[in-house]
Amino acid sequence: MKHFLNKNKWLTSVTIGLSAYAGFACADYGYDYFTSNFTPELFVSKNLEPLNFDSYSKFYLGNSYYGTGLNSGGNMESDINDWLVYTKKVIPAATIQTVMYSKAEDREMQLKKLTQSSNKQVRNLADFASLANQIDVFSAVEVDPWDYKPGPLMSGSLAKKAEDKYKETTDVFLKSRYWFLTLKAYFYSKDKKQVIRFFNETQAQNQQHKYFANAVDYVAGAYYANHDFVNANLHFAEVVVLDETKIMPATRDFKVLSNADFDKMLAQAKSTEVK
Repeated sequence: MKHFLNKNKWLTSVTIGLSAYAGFACADYGYDYFTSNFTPELFVSKNLEPLNFDSYSKFYLGNSYYGTGLNSGGNMESDINDWLVYTKKVIPAATIQTVMYSKAEDREMQLKKLTQSSNKQVRNLADFASLANQIDVFSAVEVDPWDYKPGPLMSGSLAKKAEDKYKETTDVFLKSRYWFLTLKAYFYSKDKKQVIRFFNETQAQNQQHKYFANAVDYVAGAYYANHDFVNANLHFAEVVVLDETKIMPATRDFKVLSNADFDKMLAQAKSTEVK
């Protein structure tokens, strides 16, 4: 990374940071009115600011990563705007937000109305939102940070349904949406290897996808879940090359390797930037 002073200093910073993180998370919570002087962002990169240890909420409430998800802030607004353009603004943004991002009880009535629309694009939105909401039952589960049990995993049939939609549709916009939805679905299914398989088969046609970095992140997570840490680290590095703002979660998920595996990883890197 261009902002790093050198590899050893960066690795030292990350190691100290992760050790401090673990210590904070495992300790009994007490006095909160402090900020740490461990601030690597002062000499490394602005993107490392969340590593500044400043309060209980940063760690126990997850505020360090608040606003980085696809359903947050500008991402949600951008997504809604994409659907507005696709439907030619036949329906208002508030309706799109309801069927895509609201709770089940709020969206069902709206979805029923959209499925009966005479506008094909609106019906396509309703079909997509219906499937996406079924997948979110597994992907949008609130997790207790102190409960180490894994969340529920969906069967492969629901993810396969998303893949079938991707293959069937000739609509360019819909195809791009079903592509990412398929990766997301397989990631939260019982067989994460399908993420890798589907991505390898289709990535060439989706290089310009607006969420391509997030797609690569799913692939990295799939490799990690299957204990293939060489490929996991390579893909986490690629995520950062594609979108440097993702350096914090990528660093958090980076797996320390033996010297032999580290050399193997470097040899397999696709570019100097990834190295």
